[in-house]
Amino acid sequence: MKKFLTLLLAFTMVCTLVACGEQNDNLLKNNMQDGQQQDQTPPPSNTPASDQSSMGETDITETIDCNASVSWANWSDDPKIRELALNKDTFELSSARHIPVYKCGTLEELNEFKTTFSGIFTMVGTWDEVLSFEEVTADYTEDFFLENTLLLVYVEAGSCTPRFGVDSVSKENGTLSVYVKYTYNPEEGDCAMAGWLFTIPVNNDQIQDCTNFDAVLK
Repeated sequence: MKKFLTLLLAFTMVCTLVACGEQNDNLLKNNMQDGQQQDQTPPPSNTPASDQSSMGETDITETIDCNASVSWANWSDDPKIRELALNKDTFELSSARHIPVYKCGTLEELNEFKTTFSGIFTMVGTWDEVLSFEEVTADYTEDFFLENTLLLVYVEAGSCTPRFGVDSVSKENGTLSVYVKYTYNPEEGDCAMAGWLFTIPVNNDQIQDCTNFDAVLK
């Protein structure tokens, strides 16, 4: 009888130890699974939603309507052409072909431009269908400059054959840019150097917040 009781007690203890071992294994597995879930949960972001949305914002480019005219100016390598340009600091940039741009806000400034460049540009000369600078600017009076400004862009070429036109005028971040394009550019042409002046009237309200002026030949 004693041997039977001893065997029964031993069997009971073995069953109890097995049950405890299985509970410990299950508890360990549950803890490991909880830890893995916590590791996979991304940490909360400290960036405000407003900052995230602002990162996607882009600068706004505003297009300015204009009615540009072109006149014959002839070619010159006089250093004043670049030195007196509003965008003189851009000519060494290789990202685009920057060309000289000037600004006349009064009739007096327009006359000063003519005086300064009279020995550099041809003010009264024409070329084929292209008018002279004096003819193109004859109608700009003091009344015009009460509400408007005149932008002048000089384009030089290695031939008199190509023709150019203003593609667009736009402003962005306080910079007004004039984009000039070829309108006629044959593979063959004469070898005479040429220069053209574009006259671009713009309303003062459209450029009142512009602090930089640039021109690019596309």
